[in-house]
Amino acid sequence: MLGFGPGVGIRLRRNGKKFGIVQVTAQRFDVGIKLKGVEPADRYTLAGSWNTMVTHGARIKKPEHVDAGLFRWLRNTHENA
Repeated sequence: MLGFGPGVGIRLRRNGKKFGIVQVTAQRFDVGIKLKGVEPADRYTLAGSWNTMVTHGARIKKPEHVDAGLFRWLRNTHENA
């Protein structure tokens, strides 16, 4: 994370359709996904005005935040994109 400058972003796609984004800052990276109609749970919040392309987001501040739960969250969104 520390090797990237602010404003770096990666768009996640399936079949040409965007389903998420990863945005890097100096202190963390934010993961956002499109998951309409699903209430936020645990560390996953509504994206609000952070990025209008996505509905939910998670702030990743520590390496241990990249875990099986995050990958399940991303996989679910990818499969439904």
